[in-house]
Amino acid sequence: LDALPRRAPSRKSGGDAMLIPLLVALAWAQDPSWVVASSPRNGRVVAFKMPGPSEPHTLVETGLDRPEGLAADLGRMILYVADPGARVVLGFPLTLVNDKLMADEPETVVDNVDCHWVAVDSVGNLFYSDELTNRIVKLPVPEGGLRGSDSKPVTLYTADDTNKVSAPAGIAVDNFMVLWTNKQLGTQAGSVAAGYSTPPSSDKGAAVRAVSTVTDRAYGICLAQDNAIFTGSEKYVFGVRKTGGVVALISDTLQKPRGCAWDGEGTVYVADKGSGKIFAFPGSVQTITKQRMVKVAELEDVYGLAVVVSSSWRHFTATVAALVVSGWFL
Repeated sequence: LDALPRRAPSRKSGGDAMLIPLLVALAWAQDPSWVVASSPRNGRVVAFKMPGPSEPHTLVETGLDRPEGLAADLGRMILYVADPGARVVLGFPLTLVNDKLMADEPETVVDNVDCHWVAVDSVGNLFYSDELTNRIVKLPVPEGGLRGSDSKPVTLYTADDTNKVSAPAGIAVDNFMVLWTNKQLGTQAGSVAAGYSTPPSSDKGAAVRAVSTVTDRAYGICLAQDNAIFTGSEKYVFGVRKTGGVVALISDTLQKPRGCAWDGEGTVYVADKGSGKIFAFPGSVQTITKQRMVKVAELEDVYGLAVVVSSSWRHFTATVAALVVSGWFL
């Protein structure tokens, strides 16, 4: 930035004074984002431009059997789709064409698994739950491409290691911990359980704890800063600190809530399979309380969710912010 030409200090004109807050507002505006959603019954994955409400455009409509859980690797712009009907996890490279999110031809990342849910950490490691074999699995990020022969699944936790793996379902991860929901015996094993994303070499069970035991059967889970948001089997959405504590009821008005996703700012989206609607609410709050659900989109049999943010816009706004601060525009 020091090499850029800069005007000598002078009195600001009225136009300059108006330009400064405009550029600052532009630089710090919320990134364009898309809520990506799966519809198992229709075998398709669609995207909604946010802020909603908005109409969907199809990302994937062929080659899927029963797509459910979704996860977005924003660093490499890859969408992972868990398809338990085909017993695979697919990776779709994402591109932005004329302000429209597009999915390219997929690569099979994992096969022969009963995988309904997936998650990605900030490095690009893929995590998934295998409900049939009671496993929590990590697929390390490869050197190049989506996944390669040098990337082998690593089983982190099994039901043999700990009773807190009990028909695992939704999965979420930060750079240190992996959290999952359980669909069986949640009031005993943990509606939500947590362990290290790199577990100890021995006595793995000691590294796992129950974060919540509020319901026997839980489905989706997502992290919103320090909060873990998860869905129950009937109509409930719950929230708890990801380290544990008091569980708060966020909503009891949905029909069959399933997947959820955080936009990286302040909004959490939740898929309501029963009503075929996607709702939004503030999720990264200091104190988790009951929230009003705001409808932002509709999709029949909606199940999994992911949020995709355009990295190119992030780079643009960061550059504008730097130029404003440097005084180049002044």
